[in-house]
Amino acid sequence: MNWYNVWQQQHLFDVENNVIKKNQLIFTPFIKTIENGFLNANFRANLYVDSLARYYRFKNLNVLANPGFFTINSNENRTKAINYYKTYLDELIKLNCGYINNRLVVNNSYDSLKLIQQIFLYLYDKGYVEYKEIPLFKDEYNTYDQMQIDNKYRLKNDYAFTLNITKHLKTIINIIDNLSIKDEYKDKIYKALGEYTTLELELNTSNDKKINLFLEAPEELGALGAIVISPNYIDILEYIAPWEISSVENFLFRKNKPYLYSGNFIINPLTGKEVPIFISFKYDVPIKTLFSTTDLADFNYFDINPINIYNGNYLCNSDFLDGLTKEDARIKIVEMFSEEGMAQKTYNYEKKEIVISSFNNYLFPIPLEKNTLKPLSKAIPIYYDEFKHLKFNNDNNCELVDYSFNDLFMRGIEIILNILNDNLADIGDVFSKTNLMILEKYLNNLTLVINKKEILETLLMPIIILSIISDNKNIKIFKNLEIKIYDNVYDLYGNDIKKSSNNCIKVLDLLANYGADAVRLYYLSIGLEDKIYFDENKIFYYKQILNKIRACFMKGFLASNFDLEFPFYQLKNKLFDDLVSLDLDKYIKDIFEFFKEYIENKQLTKKQASDFLILLSIVCPNLAEDLNYEFLNKRELILNLSWII
Repeated sequence: MNWYNVWQQQHLFDVENNVIKKNQLIFTPFIKTIENGFLNANFRANLYVDSLARYYRFKNLNVLANPGFFTINSNENRTKAINYYKTYLDELIKLNCGYINNRLVVNNSYDSLKLIQQIFLYLYDKGYVEYKEIPLFKDEYNTYDQMQIDNKYRLKNDYAFTLNITKHLKTIINIIDNLSIKDEYKDKIYKALGEYTTLELELNTSNDKKINLFLEAPEELGALGAIVISPNYIDILEYIAPWEISSVENFLFRKNKPYLYSGNFIINPLTGKEVPIFISFKYDVPIKTLFSTTDLADFNYFDINPINIYNGNYLCNSDFLDGLTKEDARIKIVEMFSEEGMAQKTYNYEKKEIVISSFNNYLFPIPLEKNTLKPLSKAIPIYYDEFKHLKFNNDNNCELVDYSFNDLFMRGIEIILNILNDNLADIGDVFSKTNLMILEKYLNNLTLVINKKEILETLLMPIIILSIISDNKNIKIFKNLEIKIYDNVYDLYGNDIKKSSNNCIKVLDLLANYGADAVRLYYLSIGLEDKIYFDENKIFYYKQILNKIRACFMKGFLASNFDLEFPFYQLKNKLFDDLVSLDLDKYIKDIFEFFKEYIENKQLTKKQASDFLILLSIVCPNLAEDLNYEFLNKRELILNLSWII
């Protein structure tokens, strides 16, 4: 029987309008579509999301777990681009991945275009998005943010949209700090945000007073030649040697010199050399550290000899840092000084704005008037028709910006699109009170399934945009956030699967030969963060196991089987732990080890068989429904049965 159609007819995947049920969002970024579907067979995130959604529905949660489709392609007409998703959807349906009736998110549909532009305009109106001239990395089709690339030629300045994150960096970093992901992924995000460490040193002056120095480049401590304190910020009297008091009073009154020696000094904790302390109004900071690497003019005034700390690319005259590169020296001095309690380590971030422009104005053209966005409340959505003719929602005439939105922006707002698109909410005001309540409900119960190679686009950018909106709208997000990170599918030799390598996979043939459940088991049985080296023989192996399960049910059922009661109880506990940690690979291992040891070549009671099928249905929904219908004579769908764990 075609159970997928039955599930859809009974609206089992729909979100209910039930205020009592807890909402649960499971989100994986929109599928980037091309003409031929899943040629790379990389639908593991969708299989994982679907199986997880079945588990959450058994827990009586209101589950939103829709696939979304990134169908925009400037090289194709709009009709063809929109239709691309149907190939992918057909394959997902044959894999039994459920979706809400009439609520697929295709991001160049009319509603999606409108919603995307409203989100953009909200950020623009609030001053978070700017249109300005900046240095850009770009190629023929796109502009790139610095965090996306390692080496690319920087062309001359050009106009682009940027997203300013300065006000929200603290919130963003706090969220990242608390993510339940490996440090290597966090480090990638921190690096993209331009993380650098500074040291705060608390030192004694020669007259035994405390002074705090903030070192933005602690690896250059050996080049520290002088310290300047400002009377505008600090009570300087405690730092003045008694014999310099009269000179200081005259200096403060007349201000006829740029600097005055205080008569005191500190000892450089790296080199042990004396570093004099001066007084000056020159710098608009409380304490200024002067280095021979950057402040030679001041050194000349002081008549202090500069200290050379670089021998080519390596440090010298820097004690235990000698022979290290600048990067390695920073790591070592920060590590040693902080571990020894000599200094406090502070993390800082250089990233202040993110380029969100693309050259591709086929996507979402933005009207301008003298480099200022025109009011668009009545004009949006603006789009191109299938013949690439520009269409407005009214008759506005305006100039078009050369750019539209790049992947960073689009990936950043996909969660919002997924929640608010189509019929779930009125999108007349994208951040209306009603919509904010819906966002808050789902964003506080979110499981995010993302590709390890797309951490910046699909994890960092949603955090950035949602942080801006939540701070500004005073809503809470990410109270219960689970993140699952997966790797790609490769061929047996470890190569990417793609047309140019002539190693593509015909998904429909695969499903016809082995069935959806065997394919699902193969994919889900491998840890998400592990690579899948595609091996059709292993899918055949799972097909054989599924045939053995069917054969077991064909034997009929016992009236009682007490020998199985305690092992079955233990199995439920194991599987409960697997599901709590969302480890579907462990779940499959445990359930099939149990089958092999206790069920294969034996008979079950009908109650045991029913319970086993409920457990099996999370990863093998089609077979479970088949056996439930054929051998247990039940007309109730498994998804409607009570959960047994």
